Amino acid sequence: MYHGVPFDNAVSLNKGAAKGPETMRNLSVDMSDATEDDMVIKKGLLYDIGDIPVELDWETYFGTVADEAYQLMKTDNFCLFLGGDHSVTIPLH
Repeated sequence: MYHGVPFDNAVSLNKGAAKGPETMRNLSVDMSDATEDDMVIKKGLLYDIGDIPVELDWETYFGTVADEAYQLMKTDNFCLFLGGDHSVTIPLH
């Protein structure tokens, strides 16, 4: 499962990392369906379940991210969380 965490409030210089999840979605349309070893990637292997809506309050947002991550990981599926700046890993434990 692919879940975007478009958060870049912890960067000290230029913003833009929050565009990462949407940029990856846009780029993935043109990606090959095979690896460099010619292993074909099955369709439906990765499900995009959207972004976690951003809140300006870090504590609230990280709590939301932690709760959603916990619920997804309980499903026993592989979960991919894509941010955002490095701080998005804080609630992913």
